[in-house]
Amino acid sequence: MALAEHDTERDLEGHRMTFGEHLEELRQRLIYSCIGVLLAAGICFFWQQELMWAVTWPHRSAQESLGNPPELVVLDYADRFMIPMKVALIFGLALSAPVILWQLWKFIAAGLHPNEKKYALICGPASLLLFFAGAAFGYIVLIPVTLKFLGSFAADWNMFQEQIALDKYLDMFFALTVAAGAIFEIPLIMTFLSFVGIVPPKTFASWRKMEILVAAILGAILTPGGDLVSMASLALPIVILYEVGILAGRLVYREPAEAAA
Repeated sequence: MALAEHDTERDLEGHRMTFGEHLEELRQRLIYSCIGVLLAAGICFFWQQELMWAVTWPHRSAQESLGNPPELVVLDYADRFMIPMKVALIFGLALSAPVILWQLWKFIAAGLHPNEKKYALICGPASLLLFFAGAAFGYIVLIPVTLKFLGSFAADWNMFQEQIALDKYLDMFFALTVAAGAIFEIPLIMTFLSFVGIVPPKTFASWRKMEILVAAILGAILTPGGDLVSMASLALPIVILYEVGILAGRLVYREPAEAAA
């Protein structure tokens, strides 16, 4: 009797999901994620005035420091409705990120070994925290620096009448925020690659010159303004985060047994 129960448990643990079962599981996780996003976006929509105030703070701060009026221009009637909806949806995505991450975890956990689950449970929340830290850096540092530089450029030219469209500003705001959040994932990715032995820390260290070049290129591509100040304000953190990744990789890296022998 005990042997039969043991066999039953072993069969359940060793059950492999069919392709159809994987699709059904994915469908359920996507539905739960979409519900979480919609609920969070609905909550954010009720706070749209406060969110719009927060989103436009870097612009107001930059314009006031330059002595310019802080108003943004809305170009048509539809923008008065669609722009707050867009902001609510984006903030809803950010607010529901833990729900989305949990649903993603539930989907992939079935195919992981126990030791892999342990590392995934560490990397998942860490990646979320790093992304939000990067987004905060973009909001507090990167965006204000970029706006102040662009706003002061050719300020004495009288041929321009400055009217900044709200939708164009929001595109820049979210692009810089997401870019800053993404680059803060660099140390985690490097640490993981060193931990599993794919790329040793000394290899990352040997790539420093290439990394500086890549940081400069990414700074030029990911900053909509294309000016040196905003490029440097994004490229410099990439260089610093790369060094953090090397240090963290050295803490977790273990020499292969053959090399150690």
